[in-house]
Amino acid sequence: MNARIAPSAGSPLVNRDAPWRLAFVLIPRFSLITLGCATEAFRLANERHESPPFACRMLGVTPGEVCTNAGLRLATDGCIAEAAVAWDLIFLISSLDSVEFDSPALASWLRRAARAGTSIAALGAASVLAARLGLLDDHRCVTHFRLYARFLERFPRVRLERGLYCVDRRRITCAGGLAALDLGLHLISDVVEPQVAHEVAEIAMTSRIRGGAESQRMSVRWRYGVSDRRVETALDLMEQHLEHPLALTALARRVGLSVRQLERLFVAELGRLPLRQYLDIRLRRGHDLLVETDDPVVAIALKCGFSDAARFARAYREALGQSPSATRHAARGMAGGARDVEN
Repeated sequence: MNARIAPSAGSPLVNRDAPWRLAFVLIPRFSLITLGCATEAFRLANERHESPPFACRMLGVTPGEVCTNAGLRLATDGCIAEAAVAWDLIFLISSLDSVEFDSPALASWLRRAARAGTSIAALGAASVLAARLGLLDDHRCVTHFRLYARFLERFPRVRLERGLYCVDRRRITCAGGLAALDLGLHLISDVVEPQVAHEVAEIAMTSRIRGGAESQRMSVRWRYGVSDRRVETALDLMEQHLEHPLALTALARRVGLSVRQLERLFVAELGRLPLRQYLDIRLRRGHDLLVETDDPVVAIALKCGFSDAARFARAYREALGQSPSATRHAARGMAGGARDVEN
């Protein structure tokens, strides 16, 4: 077995001979992708040692199976009330579908663990749960990009950053999804040895270990399938200016083209004029806010660059074939159906 190296400054785990005890707490309607990525790095690291460096357990908030956001049921090793182990690191596994999950029992358990000095890692939407409990106050953190704006408004004491994951003393946050694998590789590299992390990354068929500060989102070029750098720049500007949309003349000027040149490039690359594309980006953002938040329609309209709710609703219906209220109603109905599956 290879010798372990001391963790770098600020690492939440300490170097020792005994295995690090990791608890993965499954929040109802959690993301299976996040769970898989969060656990797999440690499992693969254990396979490469005669004495596995990590002891991993999956816990539910209550006894019994836990339902994923896809309606699948997963058995656990127990529940938080039954777990008397002194954990080294508690992972909270959630999803965008369970962002407002609330449990007094879980809140009390996490606060006791925090007071005892246990490190807590909130993955994806679980960052909202941790922030709501005050566990992230005066700490740096990241969250899923779709939660960013509302997170800033709700939790002013948390120092929100952009990136894949963040380690600040005994608090760890991660954007969720595949970023959980990057976090696991980082922790393995930090407290076991870098070579093991590299071997695990290769087995998992990831081309490289991403740093915590890297962007959560794919580049504009890949997301829209464009090849012209000027169109890519224009699309990036559109996404940055949703609440106060840029005029077409200003957009063209910042890209270094005339309006007609910009229009020709957009038609060639995307098959539509730039203003039509801009409107589509704004309406897609409106759709996400309708589904993921309880914001009034008028507030969503303003965030998407419309002067009032009526103009937003008209453009939304023309583009998506239904009203904003119908979209929200359908999303609430799906959420209710998933809760029925859990029960």
